[in-house]
Amino acid sequence: MLAAGVGAGLMYFFDPNRGRTRRNRVRDKAKKLYKDGIARVNHGVLDLENRALGIAREAEGESRTFDDHLAHLVVHGLLHLLGYDHLTDDEAQEMEALESRVLAKLGVADPYAIDAA
Repeated sequence: MLAAGVGAGLMYFFDPNRGRTRRNRVRDKAKKLYKDGIARVNHGVLDLENRALGIAREAEGESRTFDDHLAHLVVHGLLHLLGYDHLTDDEAQEMEALESRVLAKLGVADPYAIDAA
């Protein structure tokens, strides 16, 4: 960006019309990058807000707190990242038992005990 600004400055010195056009193009590109970045941030915030509302609805439907449900989702996702899965009954039992132990250490009630109640 600095090189483009220097180039525009030199062009302006030798040919005012051509340098001005280039300088304006550089400014327009910078403005576009800024606006696109703001749009991405706004979209990301809206996406997070929508996901949080969905988590809140799920938690309410399961008579759990938002924090407990969010903790369960995070632990569940991390176990998937570590290679655990629940495609078979044996895998599901192993993963649920591990989730329950991790959540207990975090002070979160066993989500599977709540489902069974």
